[in-house]
Formats: sequence, C-alpha cells, structure tokens
Amino acid sequence: MGTLNTTLNHPCSPCATEAGRTGTYRGQSLQSLCMNECVRILLVEDSEDDYLLFRRHLKNIANQSYALHWSSSIGAALAVLERQEVDVVLCDFHLGADTGVEFISRVQERRKIVPVILLTGHDTYEVDAQAMAAGAVDCLSKRHVSPQILERSIRYAIERGRREAAERLKAEAERRVLQDQFLQAQKLESVAVLASGIAHDLGNILNGMMACADSVLSETSAGSLAADRLNDLLSTGMRGREILGRLMDFSRKDSAEHSACIPAHVVGEAATLLAMSKPPNVTIRVGGSGDDDARVPLMPSMFYQVVINLGLNALQAVGDRGTVSIILGREEISGGVRASAFFAENSLVKCVTVGQPADGEHVKLTIADDGCGIDGAAMGRIFTPLYTTKGDSRGTGLGLAAVRSIVLGCGGAVTAESRKNHGTAFHVLLPIVHHGG
Repeated sequence: MGTLNTTLNHPCSPCATEAGRTGTYRGQSLQSLCMNECVRILLVEDSEDDYLLFRRHLKNIANQSYALHWSSSIGAALAVLERQEVDVVLCDFHLGADTGVEFISRVQERRKIVPVILLTGHDTYEVDAQAMAAGAVDCLSKRHVSPQILERSIRYAIERGRREAAERLKAEAERRVLQDQFLQAQKLESVAVLASGIAHDLGNILNGMMACADSVLSETSAGSLAADRLNDLLSTGMRGREILGRLMDFSRKDSAEHSACIPAHVVGEAATLLAMSKPPNVTIRVGGSGDDDARVPLMPSMFYQVVINLGLNALQAVGDRGTVSIILGREEISGGVRASAFFAENSLVKCVTVGQPADGEHVKLTIADDGCGIDGAAMGRIFTPLYTTKGDSRGTGLGLAAVRSIVLGCGGAVTAESRKNHGTAFHVLLPIVHHGG
C-alpha cells in the first residue's frame, strides 16, 4: 500500500474539496490555515483496520475538517513530506520492521518542521518516555483514543509545532546576525593590518622628507622666500604625521587605554577645518553646549577623526548647496538606546544602529545634512569596511568603518537615519567619564 488521500468533511465545517491534493485552500497558503479550516494530516500506519479507525474518529470531530493522507510505510510517508506540506503526523509506534521513533529521526535528518504524534497499542510509561525522548509531541493509546482526545492532541501538536518553527526561525536569524558580526570583525581586522602597514611605510618616507627639509632650512637665510617655503613644507609634514597617527589609532585593537578628551573643545577646531573645505553656498551650523566640560574616553585626535569623517560625508552629500548641522549635547540612556529621530517620524525614514551603550549619561554628537539621503538598500552596509556609495574617485569605504571602530571601542553607539531626498543624520553616543577617565 502506498499513499491514500482522503478529505473528511464534517457537515458544519468549511473544508474545500480535495484539500489534500491542492496547494492552496480558498486562495490562502496552507501554511497559514487555522484550526477551524482544513487541517492536513499524514497517517503513517501499516494496518488498514487502524486507518479506518482513525478515519472514523476524524470524521466524528465536530466543526473541523481534515485532509487525511495515509501512508503504510516510512518511505512512502517521507515521500509525501517531500512533495507537500502537512500540519501534523500521526505515526504508528510499530511499523513492521521499522518504528515510529525511526520515522521521527528520519524527519529530523531532513530538517522538516512538523509535529509527530506517536500511536501505540501498549499504554505504558516506557513507551511514552521513548516517544517523548525521540521528539514526539504526544503519545496516544489506540485502545483509549476517542474523537475528543484525538482533536485535542492534534490541536496542541499544531500549536507546539508553530512555536517550534518560530523559535527555529528566530535561532537561524540570530545565527546569521552572529555570522555577519564575525565577518565584519574579520574585515575590520584586515583593514587594521593594512592601515598599520601603510602608516608605517608612509611614516618612514615622510620622516626622510622632513629630515631633508630641516637640514636645508638650517642652511637657508631666515626670512627668505626659500625658508618660508621650507617651513610650509615642514608644517605640512607635521599634519601628515598627525594623519598617520590617526591611521595607526584605527589599527590598534586595545582601545581601553585611551585618554579622555572634552568633545566641546574638539568640535570647534574640526568645524573650522570643515568650513575651509566647503563650497561657498554650503552653510555649517554649530550648536549645542559649546562650554560643556564633559569628558569621554577617547584621545582628542580620535574624536576629531569622528567629527571630520562624518562632517566630510555630510559636505559631500549636500553638494554645491545645502546645510550641515553639528550639534553637541548630552543624553541620558536608560534601558538601551532611546529612539530620538532627527527627522519628523515617517515610515520613509531608514535607520541603522551599531553598538549598545550602557545606561547612564552620554555625550551626544549629531551631524546632519539636508542632502540626497542614503538609499534604503545601502543603509545596512554603510559601516562595512571598503563599502562606498560615492564611486571609486570619491570614496574609500574606510571613513564610517573608522567611526564605527572608534565609537564601539569606547563603549558608545552610532545611529544613522536617512530619508531619501531629505538628508541624513548621524547620532554618536559616547559615555561620559566622571572621574578623570
């Protein structure tokens, strides 16, 4: 005997004809059927008498319809599960040389999510324990089963199956998140190694150039045009050293030993540099607590790098005309990051957050622009190293990755929110150091 499909319609039930042979029920996915709709059951039973018994029990259940698929062997039953979805399986404990426990094991090997109720002619504790240990959701005695007992067992089995399916999907989603975080960490580590090597090599070249310039300057008359040009060259070399120092900061893994800085002292200097880089019709507005003496666990150069990277991104986003806002303030965190949108709440606003700061008072830096905004598909990748939306000529994909590394390294968080054609805002939260860092 292979497989037999039977639709059992109670007079008061709304079951469609031949539900066991169709992929939908009244236009709905069979996966979403409720208990008052047609329930698909696979009966794995090698006795035709027992098949007729359970067929009769199901037909006598009031206000419920069932599509019963009967398979007389494990192989035939597994073939049914490969071809179509079922809501619950009723499986005989003894199937000739095979057992229901073996059937459950074969189902689990195929990673099928379907609840199985084992049926047995022996109402003993040992059989129940073996069935539960194998993964059955229930174990029913054929001698004591009734339509009411069967209906209740099927109903609970389906609910449990749905919960387990949801839990498995949640676990799979969490596994993927952890895998993505691991890959992100690997990318950051690779970029850090690359940055360290580049900074070291460029530092050696720069030191040689500055040594030559200093040597020539010592032999040049003070106040001469040549001396002025050499001094400019040395000043430029010093700024290059600072940039290489920040690149080395990005490559260091141990961020717990950073000295503290006062962000309010750094923002003004960074805003001045950004103002020198902006087009004439772009306005930079600096607001917030400029006299705030709050300290955060970052070296001044690292906080400076955060402001410059975010500020340059904002300037590029507005193009030749627009406004960039740099706002410094404080925010109290309680129970996680508080949702504080820069834009008016709107379903078109896309947000992404990295980091989870501890409860307590934080310095909050917001850098916003009224530019083109970030496409929703790109929002999930903006902090990924080497990912850029600016094209090869304008972006390296390291700016936001550096911001992410610096902020997470001191226990902070970054939230980016954007609305297409309305602009983008980055909110940086950094923990305040209250006792000298």
